[in-house]
Amino acid sequence: MWLASISRPSQLSRGRLATPLWSAETMAASWALLRRLVGPCGDPSRERIFRMQITTCLHRAASDDDLARVPAWFCSARPIDLAGGPVEILFETEPGLPSTHPCHNPTKIPLDPRNPLLWFPDDCGTCEPCLARAAHNGRLGLTDITADHVRAVTTRMDGGGM
Repeated sequence: MWLASISRPSQLSRGRLATPLWSAETMAASWALLRRLVGPCGDPSRERIFRMQITTCLHRAASDDDLARVPAWFCSARPIDLAGGPVEILFETEPGLPSTHPCHNPTKIPLDPRNPLLWFPDDCGTCEPCLARAAHNGRLGLTDITADHVRAVTTRMDGGGM
């Protein structure tokens, strides 16, 4: 899987601009940039663009050529963990599995107490996408990321919050 993500600065807060506030032009330019960054890597017929609250992301499936270049142990290893689900799927070339869909009722962990639009989704653990992610991980619980961990990381990123 190939992944590229992009965020945009806020001219007002000097932090990150929440994706719900991106203009259609900014979003279109972001999609184009993500595709240029990934370039010929992966299988463009199997890609998904989604957003979180700060980033827009492109996932592209590995191509047969990509997989031929990695060691056999990499392809046969059990996945260690999955990242959390997206906030919103914006585009996909084929329907994703339930584990790739947003949580139906996430807890919103604030990333910046000054901006309610900047939050990290913490899966509810009971809806179909959350149960599918947990089953894929082989355990209940997604990434073992706690709200305190998110707060600590974001505080370190800019010395006091995003």
